[in-house]
Amino acid sequence: MAESHNPFGEPHASRNSWLDLTPGEGRHVVYSTGCTAAYREREMAEKTVMVLQRPGFPVTVLDEEWCCSTPLFRTGLVDTALQQAVHNVRLLNESSAEEVIVTRPGCYRALTETTSTMGRHWDSPYAT
Repeated sequence: MAESHNPFGEPHASRNSWLDLTPGEGRHVVYSTGCTAAYREREMAEKTVMVLQRPGFPVTVLDEEWCCSTPLFRTGLVDTALQQAVHNVRLLNESSAEEVIVTRPGCYRALTETTSTMGRHWDSPYAT
């Protein structure tokens, strides 16, 4: 996972190959797809983006998002997990997101709980 940044071993370059975003106005939303939606359940990811864009929200999917690190934490690979998690937290902190949408429960937990308990804090105000 250290090379591909996902538990499926898929090329990172294909993570967002399904993505079709249109410009919008209003509250800036970052959609954190998670690996399963990005690589295995792309229809869910596409429909999530469609629903978010319907009211006109500007939606961003971060090209450099890596696995949330949940599988790594759960299997005891804490150092690698922290590298992955810190990378994502840094990306989110550098984004102009007003809200982050997460569709995978494990990713939500990694973002809101696990990385905080490890001393890594996400600065943005809201994740759902």
